[in-house]
Amino acid sequence: MSYILAIDQGTTSSRAIIFSSALLPVARAQREFPQYYPKAGWVEHDPEELVRHVTEAIAAAGKVIEKNLDDAQNKKLVEGYLAGLQ
Repeated sequence: MSYILAIDQGTTSSRAIIFSSALLPVARAQREFPQYYPKAGWVEHDPEELVRHVTEAIAAAGKVIEKNLDDAQNKKLVEGYLAGLQ
């Protein structure tokens, strides 16, 4: 089975949603990150924190898929992908 990974980078969190080849959502994860306010009316984000939170969301969604897979070959593909994130 093939999967599609979508990343939604919002103002306050990073989300990863994994869809099946039938375009049905099969896993999702969200990681919130801090906002920094250097001046009134300004907001900033640390780019390294954004990358870390996106990576964590992808890994968490991948683990949901891994738990629900029955096919050993697909499990190996997901495990290899998760190992690459570390």
